[in-house]
Amino acid sequence: LNLTVKSTITSTNNLNICPSALPYTWNGLIFNSSGTQTKTGFTNSVGCDSSATLNLTVNPIPSTSNIIGLTNVAKLDTASYSVTGTSGSVFNWVTTKGLVQTGTNTNQIQVKWNAIGMDTLKVTETSNQGCVGSQKTLLVNIGPATGMNEINTSSSILVYPNPFNETIFISLLNNSGLNKAILFDLLGKEVLTTHKSEIDVKELKSGVYLIMVIDNNGNSYSQKLIKN
Repeated sequence: LNLTVKSTITSTNNLNICPSALPYTWNGLIFNSSGTQTKTGFTNSVGCDSSATLNLTVNPIPSTSNIIGLTNVAKLDTASYSVTGTSGSVFNWVTTKGLVQTGTNTNQIQVKWNAIGMDTLKVTETSNQGCVGSQKTLLVNIGPATGMNEINTSSSILVYPNPFNETIFISLLNNSGLNKAILFDLLGKEVLTTHKSEIDVKELKSGVYLIMVIDNNGNSYSQKLIKN
């Protein structure tokens, strides 16, 4: 008898994933968290039983702080905004009415505000391991630039009732005329835009809103409103 003992094969793999990839399936084995599992029953090229092992590491999601910075600015102002996060992360900032002038992809930026209205400044952190954190937002009210007058609510404008139910009324007492009114929710999402001084809002959900009123002279005024 000439006896030959053929070799078995074992392999070990190391893999890093983000929590969004869980549960992770590998060769029929299911991982719900970090850990090590071995799959047996493989047959190698010479017909012998073999096995494979996976060491799975689930990297943490970056924990980003809330955005710190001014929430009331004027058009053409430059303001600083920052968050704290994980060292080595990339920070993606998004604004529709401003321009990020310095600090792109870092945790601290400067924004030049270029348009009047409400904007939601957003930031998302991605760790150096490729995991994406939850988006943080900050509602910013951009008023008129220096040289433009903001409407004085006590003498020039009246928005009522507050709290409101089905209708909001706008009265401009300076005879300038209403250009438009924009209603935002607390996340900065534009709910409606109208050129009417009587606004039908019965379809809105209960909660807190912010209204910006702009007259025909370019003056603006903003006020928080509550829907019952």
